[in-house]
Amino acid sequence: MRQVNETSCGSIPNYSPHSECGCLSAETAPACIHGDKAMIESRIAASADAPAVERTAFGPGRPVFFAVHGLRTMRPLAGVHLAVCLLFSGVLMLGFSAPALAQTVPMACMGAEHRAFDFWIGDWNVHRADGQLAGTNSITREIGGCVLHERYDTGRGYSGESFNIYDASRQTWHQTWVDSSGLLLLLEGGVRDGRMVLEGETTGTNQAITRHRISWTPAADGSVRQLWESTDASGAWVVAFDGRYTRR
Repeated sequence: MRQVNETSCGSIPNYSPHSECGCLSAETAPACIHGDKAMIESRIAASADAPAVERTAFGPGRPVFFAVHGLRTMRPLAGVHLAVCLLFSGVLMLGFSAPALAQTVPMACMGAEHRAFDFWIGDWNVHRADGQLAGTNSITREIGGCVLHERYDTGRGYSGESFNIYDASRQTWHQTWVDSSGLLLLLEGGVRDGRMVLEGETTGTNQAITRHRISWTPAADGSVRQLWESTDASGAWVVAFDGRYTRR
């Protein structure tokens, strides 16, 4: 038990000593008896009339003054009670300060160049040129609004994902695609004549190099055409996939 005498609380109007909890008012006394929830409730209830006193010295029988964004309470420097109070103080500080922080930190990826691929964002059905459903695709803006995350699934055992970002230092769009066949495809490029065009190459097990060129073209009706072209053994461009995206 911590010993608190009348002198410890004598300079604080309407507060009385308690052997375990330090100086308490009528509002804060239940916190000592009922635990954590009551402590927070009593802190809020006491915020209107708790005196703005000087911080008292640490030591046996001495209370400690906490003020968190206008909430004031007198608590003792004692084991569990102090730890719980500090924990909830941190939570309250984060809760109150986060909105203010969000207002002061500028968004890094809000320029027109970073938003050039926004027409691809959404949940889509993807159909081949012959009208058959190829799969579904979901594209979301993530990581502070800087990355487009693609999740493609045919529903027949094949799936893949890509991360897309505008590299402002090189003024280039970049895509990293990975899929369930083990393919890693790195593409780069940008907007050409209203289309997003990204190009790259892969190396086969026989060390043969295949070039890839994928374009996404938005249509007036809100759909998107994706055309994937690759080079054959002779180096000629052939269509690998021609699909139309319509919103689900």
